[in-house]
Amino acid sequence: MARANSNGSKTPEAIAASPPGDMEPGSAALTGSSTPDDAQITIYPIRSYLDGKEIRRAGGEGYKSPKHDAVSLIAAGLATDKDPKA
Repeated sequence: MARANSNGSKTPEAIAASPPGDMEPGSAALTGSSTPDDAQITIYPIRSYLDGKEIRRAGGEGYKSPKHDAVSLIAAGLATDKDPKA
């Protein structure tokens, strides 16, 4: 973790030495507001399920999902990462 001054702000040396994942609270990396493409997987529903407020129908179109959600859906047998139409 980076060093902080007595007032709580980071010193310029500490900021330069911080690893890329050492972000301030509320930053995009911590809030999940920006998801890189490598953290998303295209999945295809093989059974119908509720995804947030949207119903994903069996045999429906593939869509991009965050990797951690996609892995759970695939493990539960609700989706696949292989295009069934291909």
